[in-house]
Amino acid sequence: MRYLSRNDLEKIATHVFNDYKLLPQFAGQQVYHVDPEILAGGLCSLHIDHFHLSKDRLTLGMTAFKEIGVEVFDDSGQPLFYYLDGRTLLIETDLKDDPAQYGRYHFTVAHETAHQILADLHPTDRALQNRVVRYRGDSPQFPIHDWSEWQADNLASALLLPLEIVHGALHRFDLEHGIGILNKVYRPKEYRRFCEMAEFLGVSKQAVVYRLKILEATKEHGILAVKENGVLVVSLAAETLIKSAFTENYRQKESPKEAQKNSKTDSNLLAVLQQTIDTLQRQLDTKDRQIEALQSALNDERLHSKEQADKIAVLADTAQRLHAGTIKQLGEGGGISEEKTSWWRRFFRTGQ
Repeated sequence: MRYLSRNDLEKIATHVFNDYKLLPQFAGQQVYHVDPEILAGGLCSLHIDHFHLSKDRLTLGMTAFKEIGVEVFDDSGQPLFYYLDGRTLLIETDLKDDPAQYGRYHFTVAHETAHQILADLHPTDRALQNRVVRYRGDSPQFPIHDWSEWQADNLASALLLPLEIVHGALHRFDLEHGIGILNKVYRPKEYRRFCEMAEFLGVSKQAVVYRLKILEATKEHGILAVKENGVLVVSLAAETLIKSAFTENYRQKESPKEAQKNSKTDSNLLAVLQQTIDTLQRQLDTKDRQIEALQSALNDERLHSKEQADKIAVLADTAQRLHAGTIKQLGEGGGISEEKTSWWRRFFRTGQ
């Protein structure tokens, strides 16, 4: 397959977006966001259909570049045969039906559309053309093992959020001056505007964060820090700021303009450092509580084990004593019986 760089994918997305703006429904209008269904159907002449694509419903999208039959499932889990004609996108029906999943639905449609666009650009790539691609929503991580999925992910992001669209949205929601720290606790107003912007663009918050990191479209340094899955992730720009704070020549001969810029940098740096410290402290507190709970459970288990061992020892001793007493009784009883038998035998022998 062809290995395309991120710059290659950006160029492809720009050409596609320029054609998208020329669609009849946008004649004389400003385009403020990209609708992936219009992109797929109106521009790329693709058909979208919805089924359960796997029994576990974790396969979100599927497409193929030639005619082929695939297995899908109805609501009861019964398998069905579906004929893919090479120009159809199959999307998990749960995404379409759940309003809370609209961002994921839009990205899945864009992802499968990206596969089709790349296949159209490389019609002689047999390794690509002969595939049935299935998307489960997992973004490829480095090192990249599936370049086809990486390319589709990055092209989908660029298709949904072109630079022109992103800049317009930042301006509309008063975020064009930059997003320092994206956190609903420390920056609630900024966070709320950011969420409204993501909803306006029809994508998830995670998709916007990822795209802003790629474009570095925010003020000066872009987003410095953001919480992802409960973990504070510091951007490369923030990392540079932190490192610069420990550079010996950080404060050498500044002009007034540089001093103002450095003052602003210091404010951003302090905010990032404070956020990092607070997050690490909370994580340490959580770990301490977990260790304390585990230690308490271990002590209880040890005490319980000791009690059980003591009970077992007592029972064993009791059983041993009972066993010894039983043997003694049986032994004594046997002697009496033997003695009686001997007496009777002697009696009968005497009588004889």
